Amino acid sequence: MKRKRVAAMLVEPRRFELREEEVEVRPDQVWVRVEACGVCHSEMVFYLGKWQGMRFPLAMGHEHAGVIEEVGSDVRGWKVGDRVTCLPGPGFATHVATDPSQIARVPDGLEIDHALGEPLQCAARCARSAAVEFGDSVFLIGCGFMGLLTMCGLVGNGAAEIIAVDTNPHRLQLAKELGATVTLNPKEVDVVEETLRITEGRGVEVAIEATGKPEPLEIASRVLRTPRPKLVLVGWHNVPATYNLSHWANGAVVHNPHPAYSLNPEEDIRRGLWAAQKGIFPMERMVTHRFALKDIGRAFEMALSQEDGYIKGVVKPNWL
Repeated sequence: MKRKRVAAMLVEPRRFELREEEVEVRPDQVWVRVEACGVCHSEMVFYLGKWQGMRFPLAMGHEHAGVIEEVGSDVRGWKVGDRVTCLPGPGFATHVATDPSQIARVPDGLEIDHALGEPLQCAARCARSAAVEFGDSVFLIGCGFMGLLTMCGLVGNGAAEIIAVDTNPHRLQLAKELGATVTLNPKEVDVVEETLRITEGRGVEVAIEATGKPEPLEIASRVLRTPRPKLVLVGWHNVPATYNLSHWANGAVVHNPHPAYSLNPEEDIRRGLWAAQKGIFPMERMVTHRFALKDIGRAFEMALSQEDGYIKGVVKPNWL
């Protein structure tokens, strides 16, 4: 069967167009009305036209959730009205056709705007990779959406210190409210020296890098001083860079919790949705801005500028 949808297409750097298109929905698929799709910082390289070899027009969006409107004749176990997430893209569209194997059920009581399956899945995996033990010192650099979610997954595990680092005072305050014991601004202090002072020269057991930039990764590497520390790469590093690997060669265990490396993605998303439902991942504090599909350009510009208390923006494709 054929169905129509409106999708936001990136036609050139920093410019979207809304286009109506016809989609073939197979009997083994479901047709989902997209209610919300998060703006992911990993997509900025495409938005700015900096991804080598990219072609326009480009459909985007991979953090979406919605409601099933139609069920194919060969589909079992799903019905019209079911709320689902973790869909294949494009999420910046009014509807998407997807295989049942690629969706997860949104738990009761979880607001659909907060059921952003892909980043919740990633945050659950990052928190599990950190595997904080009783008495560990934790260092987080980058208090954006993914960094804060990962930190929230570690609060209450008996960490001696959770040291949060960012240049944005609003984000540092939010990190403190969510459980960080110490906040540091690199514009004001030498973060490495201060971290070593706080830990009495021992360094930290777990360092989490959540910016995707070379300099913060270097800082995170330099605070690892204890035997067999862990470095968790939450940020997406998508440009060539040079790193000093001597900080890693002294026994550090490096974790890259990228979705492609998950051994059990279904369990990761189950835990991520559970954490959001229970408030462990405080999505009501994280989702700060909402935009209609026609305003998607403004959503991306806001994500770039990080102004007005921005933490996470979602696009609502079916907002009028």
